[in-house]
Amino acid sequence: QNVLTCGTSTKVFTHLRQWIVTKKFEAFNYEPNAHPSHFSSFKGGNMKMYGTPHPPEFTSMYHLINVPVHLIAGRGDHLIGPGNILRHYDLMRRACVDVQLDSYDGCGHADFTCGMNTQALHGLLNVCDGLMERTMRQKKTMRELQRKKLITAHMRV
Repeated sequence: QNVLTCGTSTKVFTHLRQWIVTKKFEAFNYEPNAHPSHFSSFKGGNMKMYGTPHPPEFTSMYHLINVPVHLIAGRGDHLIGPGNILRHYDLMRRACVDVQLDSYDGCGHADFTCGMNTQALHGLLNVCDGLMERTMRQKKTMRELQRKKLITAHMRV
């Protein structure tokens, strides 16, 4: 198995390169004039995929996140470094997202995406368990508030 790609498609690498070139955390740019472009790009692609001529920028939509988020940073990650993760953590907190952050010494990107580090893998599994528990508690609270008619069905906690 190639530890650098872990079976990742060329489109993912193209998207990562688009982020680096544009310095924007946005959806994949399907336009053929995007730099870099991908063989799956086509004229009018953004309009067809997103309904806008430009791909949506993710950080401007953090306020829409209504589920718990747990970010994980590897202090040895040279692909998406801890500074980038911390920036998004701060942006999410400012947008009132229920977000937590963990970091792991000596872990790089492949340690998380390919499960190559036992410590990181156990940490990820524990995070998943914790997120499930938090989500279930929030749902229970929401149902109780709805039952007491303190909130309507479309409101978030």
